[in-house]
Amino acid sequence: MGGVQHSTFLLAEYLILKEGVEIEILLPNSGPLSRLLTEKSVPTKFYNPVKYKSTAISIMNDKFRIPNLFSWGWNLTAILLNIFKIKTNIKSNTDLVITKGLINLFAYNL
Repeated sequence: MGGVQHSTFLLAEYLILKEGVEIEILLPNSGPLSRLLTEKSVPTKFYNPVKYKSTAISIMNDKFRIPNLFSWGWNLTAILLNIFKIKTNIKSNTDLVITKGLINLFAYNL
C-alpha cells in the first residue's frame, strides 16, 4: 500500500475517534486499502469507474509508438463519466473531501 493510501487510512482512523464526525471513503475498486479499511470498520463505498485506454499504439515490440486518437476520445469520455459517478456519490452537505489525483479534484469542483 502506498503513502497516500496509508495517510488516508490514518486520517480516517483519527476522524472516527472524533465525536460528531461521520466519514465514508469512496473508492474506485477493492484492493489493499479497502481491505484495511474493512478490517478497521471504516465505512467504504465503491463506484465502478470507466477504465482508461493507452494513448499510444506500440509497434515492433515498443520500438515505436504512435498516438491512438481513438483512445484520446475514449479517455476524455471516461473522465467525464467518472466525474459524474464520483459526484453522484458525494453528499452535498459533506464538510471535507480528500482527493487523490487532479481528475478527482475536478470531479468535486464541477
